[in-house]
Amino acid sequence: MHRRAFLQGTRCARRRRRDGDDAQPASLQVFSDPAMRRHEPSADHPESPRRFDAVMTSVRALERQGRLSIAAPRPATEDDVLLVHTPAYLNTVRAEIAAGRRQLSTGDTEISSGSLAAALAAAGTVVSAVDAVIGGRTRNAFCAVRPPGHHASQQRGMGFCVFNNIAIGARYARKRHGVERILIADWDVHHGNGTQEAFFSDGGVLFFDSHQHPWYPGTGSPDETGEGKARGLIVNNPFPAGAGRRRSSARSETSSCPPPSATGRSW
Repeated sequence: MHRRAFLQGTRCARRRRRDGDDAQPASLQVFSDPAMRRHEPSADHPESPRRFDAVMTSVRALERQGRLSIAAPRPATEDDVLLVHTPAYLNTVRAEIAAGRRQLSTGDTEISSGSLAAALAAAGTVVSAVDAVIGGRTRNAFCAVRPPGHHASQQRGMGFCVFNNIAIGARYARKRHGVERILIADWDVHHGNGTQEAFFSDGGVLFFDSHQHPWYPGTGSPDETGEGKARGLIVNNPFPAGAGRRRSSARSETSSCPPPSATGRSW
């Protein structure tokens, strides 16, 4: 199936679910675990527990309005983590947190005594949401997680990330539920290099990423399109800083980055 047909089919399936079977669950569930507050970087670090608190304050307000429900997830197991990460990296995370280090040796990720529990809670939140949606308990799920994940590669934590939560969730959906085709759309200002690496030759995941370029971590050019079974399933769309913002002048501004090349890849 070509990427375009895949995406069109996904839209149609979602529309049928909205307009068709009234027995389908229509609620939104938010998955979150307070254990994620135990990841405590230095006081001036931008990835602070306060960010999590701000999100959950808004979520609880919406819950009181009856617009969503909050669900309690389970922590990720070692087997869940090893769907993406190597045993050596998992052992490194455990050992360095237990030793009281303040930063992972693999990259720019601060840690604290509660960071392993928080990282397992974050990955488990995504796994739990996958179970709920595929099991029919909810139609839509939102995961409020920290530490974040998309920079964590199979053998390295970096960019504030310990475990790659979304990659673990995708692999879990395939192994536990037999999901054959998965789309990951990443629109952070930074390129999701760890997620791209995990699926660069996988063949079962279409990874689309829009991000500012040039910017940290320096990856994500349009010519990074995957290899082997995944050739054409890695789609990067970088933009210069400020792209898409409304300008005061009448002159239009377009991206200087070329669009991803069409590969004709069937999937």
